[in-house]
Amino acid sequence: MPTTISNEIESNRDEWIVATVHFINLEGGFFGLICTDYTRLLPLNLDSTCALDGAKIKIQGHKCPETLTIQQWGTPFTITQIELIERGRESVNSMI
Repeated sequence: MPTTISNEIESNRDEWIVATVHFINLEGGFFGLICTDYTRLLPLNLDSTCALDGAKIKIQGHKCPETLTIQQWGTPFTITQIELIERGRESVNSMI
């Protein structure tokens, strides 16, 4: 079942979205974003300085529903702007 993007993301691309970065340990591992409204986004270009499990970030960008991925988790999302709110934790699993 495809994940739907919230109205918050679809309605205004200029709005900042607050999300938490999570390292998903499936098929080698990847980083996913869970927004404050529980929407799952699969970042296609997450900056390495923010690729820390548990980090809180603010992002702007756009969804890429035509993009195919092997993760089958969340909606592919291209980040155009990013700000680190709170640093996450580094772990062995997050070093991909």
